[in-house]
Amino acid sequence: MPRYLFIVAKEHPELCAHLEREFMGEDGVQVVLDRRRADRRWHGVAVSEADRRGTDRRSHPPIQQELAALNFALVRAE
Repeated sequence: MPRYLFIVAKEHPELCAHLEREFMGEDGVQVVLDRRRADRRWHGVAVSEADRRGTDRRSHPPIQQELAALNFALVRAE
């Protein structure tokens, strides 16, 4: 199991390929292209406070912020 995981924004497969080459042969490092899709329930309308679902349990705001800012996120497996 990798100790470090690079998640690369799906819009940047060339960055994913570059990181794969850079870390090839490194134990504990894995590079993957983000496979998540947009939330199908999103219709451009803000979520109301009455929405009982609240936030998506699978949501990882820090990772999404890193993907948006850097085109990749580095996650450390514990």
